Amino acid sequence: MATDLSHVSVVATTKSTFAGASTIKTRFLTRLLNLGAEVTLVAEGIPPAAGESHLAVRVKVLDLSSVKSTAQGALELLQSYLVQALVNECQRRVKQNMTVVLWGSHLFPYGAACIQAKRILRAKGVEVPLIIFPVGSDIWEIGSAIPDVAIDILKSPEIDVLATYSAQFASEIAELMGQPKAKIRCVLPFIQQHEYRPISLEYRTELRRLNSIPADALVFINHSNMRPVKRVDFCVKLVDSIAQQIPERETYLILLGPHFSLSTIPRNAKVIQFPTTNSVNDFLAMSDFSINASLHDSFNTALLEAMSCGAIPVTSDRPAIARFIQNAHAGIVFPTTKTNSCLRDEISGRYPMSERELQELIVKFQAIDENSLRHYRQNGQNLVSSTFSEEAGTLALQSLIEEAIITNKERHVF
Repeated sequence: MATDLSHVSVVATTKSTFAGASTIKTRFLTRLLNLGAEVTLVAEGIPPAAGESHLAVRVKVLDLSSVKSTAQGALELLQSYLVQALVNECQRRVKQNMTVVLWGSHLFPYGAACIQAKRILRAKGVEVPLIIFPVGSDIWEIGSAIPDVAIDILKSPEIDVLATYSAQFASEIAELMGQPKAKIRCVLPFIQQHEYRPISLEYRTELRRLNSIPADALVFINHSNMRPVKRVDFCVKLVDSIAQQIPERETYLILLGPHFSLSTIPRNAKVIQFPTTNSVNDFLAMSDFSINASLHDSFNTALLEAMSCGAIPVTSDRPAIARFIQNAHAGIVFPTTKTNSCLRDEISGRYPMSERELQELIVKFQAIDENSLRHYRQNGQNLVSSTFSEEAGTLALQSLIEEAIITNKERHVF
């Protein structure tokens, strides 16, 4: 049974953009609200995931949108605004006799701002626990470009609990730190299954009709932020190759997210692009497969949402969720060639998959029948409900908060 956290005030900051990591953290914060904690989100604006979870109604958002600038030093300016807002909010909550926990998602500049805020608070005689959640771009994109800065943040003595959302990503963080045995807490993502659910065959047919997709078409979907690391170009190539081998069925690929410029027009599959809307559930549920070719994903919540809606995941072996999908026989995981090149080289170069492996993957699709589809869908929904449920997430978050408070008290006794 979950412990009441009504004495706890979580002061958090995270990037307010459409990304899986931001969605995960938004759900974490929303769940803390349901446990009774007070939550203040310090951000540039309301994260897109807030609409899904009604976060804007439940959490006070400090709007820092005026800080945005293209001028040099904008990042430093944003960080300074974040630091001051975090310090002010922590002090206000401490005066109300709340147990304050500082929470930073993304190292740059949000985690760095939390560390600086904690130092300022300590100088004022206020000690607060600090939880830092690094995200994928911290390690494999920004972190690889400025590793010394990333390592300094990760090793900061101000951090009471370093946490992430998969054992795979935790090991990657530890590798960057040069500390293979570093203690990194793992809190698996979860989703609210009442928001991501299958739909009736009749409604599915109607949705397809409204979007000019035949009822019997083979439909793939890629729901992402379309960043280069997602390799949407390979998703297009793969779906087009599958369509070529299954000419008896019309094949569609839905790209759901920011606009993606196609480098080549597919010859066999039809591509339809939609902006991300509040109807994500409908788009996922009317699709047969959710396809992902990411070269790095610290988790990939889009595939988790897809399974909950009944879409079958087809993914590279890079995301942390791929291992769960493979072990549960809940979808198709295709191999990528591990290279010694940095992620930036992989993004700009040829996709790390041989033509032989590509053909083997296409053969798998040709062999899929209705029984296989039902098997994958059922296993996917079972995986979501058993491993990534709100109940499991609640217990993990409660334990995380308690650990941060206890660790801070043990390390800093006034």
